[in-house]
Amino acid sequence: MTLNTYPLTQWVFKEAEKKEWLKAKVPGTVHTDLLFHDLIPHPYEGTNEKYLQWIDKKDWEYQTVITITNDMLLDEKIELVFDGLDTFATVSVNGQTILEANNMYREWKRDIKPFVSEGENVINVYFHSPINQGLKLLKASPYSLPAPNDDSVLGGIGEQKVSMFIRKAPYHFGWDWGPRFVTSGIWKDVRLECWSSFKLTDVYIEQPSVTKEKAELIAHITIESTKDQVVNLTLSTDNLNINERVELVKGVNSIPLPLTLTKPQLWWTHDLGDQPLYTFEVYATNDEGMKSIHSVRTGLRDIQLVMKEDDYGQTFQFELNGTPLFIKGANHIPHDLFLPSIDDNKYTEEIDSALDAHMNMIRVWGGGIYEKDVFYNYCDEKGLLVWQDFMFACSMYPGTSEFLNNVEKELEENITHLRNHPSIAVWCGNNEIDSMWKEYGENTSWGWGWKSQYSDEHRKEVWQAYDTLFHKLIPEKLKVLHPDNNYWPSSPMAELTYDENQHASLKRHRGDIHFWNVWHSRAPIEDYTHFIGRFMSEYGFQSFPERSTYEKIAPDQSLSITSESVSHHQKNKSGNDLIFDYLSQYYKKPKDFDSYLYLSQLLQGYAFDTAIRNHRKAMPYCMGTLYWQLNDAWPGASWSSIDYYGNWKASHYAVKKAYQKSILYLEDKGSIIHIYGVTDSLENQSVTLEVYLGQFSSKASPTKSLTQEVDLPKQSSTLLYTVSKDDIDIKENDSYVHVKLVDKDEVTIDSILYSFDRFKDIVLPHPTFTYSHQVKEEGVLYTIQSDTIAKGVSLTSAIEGHFKDNFFDLVPNEPYEVLFISKQKESYNEADFNLTIRSMVDFIHS
Repeated sequence: MTLNTYPLTQWVFKEAEKKEWLKAKVPGTVHTDLLFHDLIPHPYEGTNEKYLQWIDKKDWEYQTVITITNDMLLDEKIELVFDGLDTFATVSVNGQTILEANNMYREWKRDIKPFVSEGENVINVYFHSPINQGLKLLKASPYSLPAPNDDSVLGGIGEQKVSMFIRKAPYHFGWDWGPRFVTSGIWKDVRLECWSSFKLTDVYIEQPSVTKEKAELIAHITIESTKDQVVNLTLSTDNLNINERVELVKGVNSIPLPLTLTKPQLWWTHDLGDQPLYTFEVYATNDEGMKSIHSVRTGLRDIQLVMKEDDYGQTFQFELNGTPLFIKGANHIPHDLFLPSIDDNKYTEEIDSALDAHMNMIRVWGGGIYEKDVFYNYCDEKGLLVWQDFMFACSMYPGTSEFLNNVEKELEENITHLRNHPSIAVWCGNNEIDSMWKEYGENTSWGWGWKSQYSDEHRKEVWQAYDTLFHKLIPEKLKVLHPDNNYWPSSPMAELTYDENQHASLKRHRGDIHFWNVWHSRAPIEDYTHFIGRFMSEYGFQSFPERSTYEKIAPDQSLSITSESVSHHQKNKSGNDLIFDYLSQYYKKPKDFDSYLYLSQLLQGYAFDTAIRNHRKAMPYCMGTLYWQLNDAWPGASWSSIDYYGNWKASHYAVKKAYQKSILYLEDKGSIIHIYGVTDSLENQSVTLEVYLGQFSSKASPTKSLTQEVDLPKQSSTLLYTVSKDDIDIKENDSYVHVKLVDKDEVTIDSILYSFDRFKDIVLPHPTFTYSHQVKEEGVLYTIQSDTIAKGVSLTSAIEGHFKDNFFDLVPNEPYEVLFISKQKESYNEADFNLTIRSMVDFIHS
C-alpha cells in the first residue's frame, strides 16, 4: 500500500506559564480537559459560566511523543495531519516550528520527515489565547465591526468585540440561546500519514445531468504525486468499470473521467422514495507496484432551487428529480459548546426525531460549524435534505487580503469535503447579514442601523468586503468545485441580483423570509396567519425545558422561575419577560414552577402549529417552512423543540402533527369558517371530512354536524368546506369545533380542536382519565380516555423512555392511543409504568 496511517491520541497539556503536564483527551478542548481533572466546576452548572472566562485569556500547550521507525523513514512523505485546530496554534516538531494555524474550519498538514529521526520525537502545539489574538486584530483594524451576539462584556473585555476577525465558530462568543465559552484545543483527529510515490486524495462525482433514464456524470479524481510518472486508474461502481492510463506530473493532479449510467436508481427524500447510494471506488497502480485506493459514496439526484416569475413575483421552490417539494423542517445549531464531546448518537437521535416529525430538510445555520461526517452521512442514508450555510452569521467581516485568503482556503476544503453528499440541496453564504446591513436605500438606519456607525469611506469599505466575499469569492468557488448545486448569498434575501432588489423584508413576494414580529416585536401569534412569504426560512417562539433538565444544572436544587440558575440559563435578554407576557395573553396564570415550564411549552407548540399550518395552507405561493430551532447547545430556555438532553418539548409533538403528509387547517373569517385540506401526497385522495361541535363545560361528546366526502388533489391546498357561524350554536367562551379528516379505512389522518376564544377566557373542567395498556413488540400501547374535554394532555412515566405522542387534546369519551417506547426493554413485562396523566387544568389557577 502507498499509505500508512498512525492516529495520535496520547497527549498531555498544561497552561503555558506552568510546568506540570496533565493527561489530555484528543480530540478535545482545554475546558473539558480542565473539567476532567476537577480543576474547574462544570461550565453548565448554575452561573459557573461567569467565573470561567479567564480560560480564553491564557495560552495553553499540548504535547505528544511519537516513535518514528526505520520503515516509516523509508517512505518519501511523513505528513502530520490535523483535521482541526481551534484556533491560533503554533505547531513544532522537536523544537522546530512547522506551521502556524489560524482557522478552526481548516485542515492543517505538513511533511515532517525533514524534522524527525528514528526513535522518539516530540510534537508540541502551542495555543495562543483567541481573545488576545483577536484584540491584536481589532487594534490593527481602522474600525470595529458589528457583532451584536458577541458577549464581550461577559467575556471581560468590555465593548471590544473580536469574533468577526477570527475564523472560529461565532456562537462560541455568546448568542441569545447559548453561553460564551471561547474554546481552544485539538478539536478533531490528528494522525501521521506515511506514503511514497503517489496518493489518491479525492474523488468527486459531479452530476451535470441526472434523469430516471440516464445519469451523465464526471468523476474528478485528484492524485498527489512525488514525481512525473504514469499510473493505471480503475474506477468501478455496480456494473460500471473504467480503466485509464494517466500521466502524472509532480504535485497535485486532477483527472476528469466522464461516466454514463443508464436507468440509474435515483435518490429521494424519505417521504418520496428510496435512498440508494452508489459507491465509486478508484484504484491506482504504477509500474513499480505501488498502489492507492479511494472510494466515495453518493446518491444520484437532480436538485434545483427554482426561482421563476409568476403572478405574485418570483418562486422560491426546491425540485427534486423534477418533483416540486414543499419543504418542512427546522434550523440546526451545534449540539454543544465543547464540540469534541458530542457523541455520534446525538446526531442520529436528532435526525431520527426530525424524520419522526415528517421533516424533509434541516438547515445547518451559519453561526456554528461545518458539521461532522456522521451528520451528513445519516442525512444521505435517511433521505433528509440539508440547507448548508457557510460559517458567517450576524456580523460584518474584514476585507483584508489576509482574511480573504484564509477564507478562500476554508471554502476550498469544506466544499470539497462535503460536495459528494446528495443531501446537500443548497449552499447559503451567510445568516442575516444582508438584511442587517441593508446596503441599498438612502436611510442609513435601515436594517439594524449598522451603516450609521461609519463614515462614507468606511461604509464603502465594509460593503466592498461583504460584496467580495458573498457575491464573488463564494459563488466563484462553488462554480468550480460544486457546479451541480445551488447558491443563495444570504438568508433572508429577496432576489439573486446583488442590488437594491435583494431585501426580503421589503419584498415578501420573492426569496426567503425570517419572520420575527411574533416574539421579538411582541406581535400576537395570530400574525403568523397574516405575514407569509415564498419561503419561511426562520421564525420562532421560546419555551422552557422540562424540570429534569433544570435539575441537572441547578446545583442548589431550589428551583423557581426567577432563581439565579434558571435565570442565567436564559440568554435572550427579554426572553423570560416575553414568555410571561405571551402566557398572560393566552392562558390563565400558572400555579407554580412546573406549570410555567408546561404552559410555556404548550404555547410554543401552539405558535409553531399556527405558523406551519398557515405556511402549508398558502402553498404553492409558499413552498417551505423552517422553524427556529430544532436543538440546543446547552440546557436552558430557548426556541428549540428538543432540549439539550434530547427531550421532546410539546412543540416537537405539535410539529410532528403539523408536518404530516396530509393535514387540516381551519380559518376563522369572522362570520364564516373555512376548512382546508393540505397534502404533500403525489396521489389524489378521496377522504371524509367530519365536523363536530361541543362545549368545554359539558361532559357530553361533541355533536357531529357534518360528514362529507371530499377530494384532496395531490400536492395541493384545497378549500374543503365553508361553515357559517349562523348555522351552528356557538356559546361565548365555551364552544369548540372538532374537525377530523378520515381515510377510506376510517383511520383518522388529522384532527384539530379549535376554540373560539383564548384559553385564558375559557373555564376548563377537571377531567377524569381512564386507561388500559397492551404490551407490544415495539413498546407499550396505552389507550387513554377522558370523561370531558382535556386540553394539552401530558403523559409522564417513571421509566425512562419516549412517548410517540404527547401534549394532545382529548374530546369526551373518545379513546386515544399512544405508544410508549421504553429504554428498558425488559420493563415491557411490567403491568404498569407508573403513568401520570395531567392536562391544562392541573397547571393553572382556577
